[in-house]
Amino acid sequence: LEQSRMPSKPSGGSVPSTPAGEMAATKMEIANLTMDVQSLQRQLDDERSAAKSREASLEERAERLEAARQELESKLMDKAAAAGDEMQAKLLEAEAKAAA
Repeated sequence: LEQSRMPSKPSGGSVPSTPAGEMAATKMEIANLTMDVQSLQRQLDDERSAAKSREASLEERAERLEAARQELESKLMDKAAAAGDEMQAKLLEAEAKAAA
């Protein structure tokens, strides 16, 4: 963008060095700067929009991972409880055999 701007004082005399020529060059530079600012604003808006999309995507992924973690934890707890019940049953069976 910087390279596309016209210099504030023309070199080579393409615009006469008169007040009207200088005014025209200044207006052209202002127009170029305005276009640069608008382009940068659009670029910033695009980058902000992309960042919001990435953030939303990451939040959704975090929610899915948390749900999966909770499900796995629940299954693990169920298996641990079942294993504990099985061990308790075996212990009762062994005690019954020993008492007999």
